[in-house]
Amino acid sequence: MLVYFANAFVLSFNSANASDEAR
Repeated sequence: MLVYFANAFVLSFNSANASDEAR
């Protein structure tokens, strides 16, 4: 369960970082 939330957090952080770099 904790792994699932950690994974979701990492994925959302990754997406935000990627879109930030794309700018």
